[in-house]
Amino acid sequence: MEDLRYFSLVNNQDCTILVNSCDLYEDAWAPFFKLFKIQWPDCPYSFVLNTEFKSFETNCFDVTIFNSGDIPWSDRVLSALETIESEYILFFLEDFFLMSPVKIDVFNSALSYIRENKEIGVICFNPDVDSRAWKTKGSYGKYFTELKRGSIARINSVAALWRKDFLIKVLERGETPWEFEANGTLRGESCEEMVLCLSDIKNVPFKFHFCVGYGYGITSKSWLPKNKQLFDKYGIEVDFEKLGWYVPQPKRQKRSFKEKLSLIYKNPKELVGMISVKMKKLFRN
Repeated sequence: MEDLRYFSLVNNQDCTILVNSCDLYEDAWAPFFKLFKIQWPDCPYSFVLNTEFKSFETNCFDVTIFNSGDIPWSDRVLSALETIESEYILFFLEDFFLMSPVKIDVFNSALSYIRENKEIGVICFNPDVDSRAWKTKGSYGKYFTELKRGSIARINSVAALWRKDFLIKVLERGETPWEFEANGTLRGESCEEMVLCLSDIKNVPFKFHFCVGYGYGITSKSWLPKNKQLFDKYGIEVDFEKLGWYVPQPKRQKRSFKEKLSLIYKNPKELVGMISVKMKKLFRN
């Protein structure tokens, strides 16, 4: 693996694939790259795997390891971005395990649009965007449409093609991924750049299925059960015992109005938090 200090000197591509991870999830790295190689065998772009301290080797692709250290999630992303010279970033998390061949024409279309239109900040490949959040259906060819300002999670950490400068602009040091999505969405409201998304679920270029109930990936520091089925299909061996399996937590019963009132005396901080969540929902709607 080459030292990332020299990465910008040897990388002459305008797009780099950034896989953001952490040392705890190192068991996901080999499956991620093996599945990516299966689903996009001739991918021409270089990869950067961002993690705290650990190293990793694979013969699947040209992967550079960036060790960003024991700092908050958003700081680690910024540290990696500041070292990558490419103007565009294809962003993944380590448990976005690809399940079918990449629709290269859709990705190439996205790359062409973001290259040719300086006003585009990011093109999200999230298939679950509510069509009511679209500004105009199909406003960018047959694949993409603009997301309205004020849409929930308009800025998020799903697979997306970013203009690197815009990603740096909506990031802020000291944040978790969830804080980035909430606060980054608010910060993005004042930015000139547009956010595009897919206008048809059938055109998802990178198909992965993260869902706590019945999908694939990692949640609460544990494997979701269906990962084994996917890995077995492609002959990928993983020691699942290291992280263990996710066990759903029982649903919390809703408090009665009387119980909520009692929080004024018992736990005022929790009451303030509940009110804050309600206000954010009202603001977004």
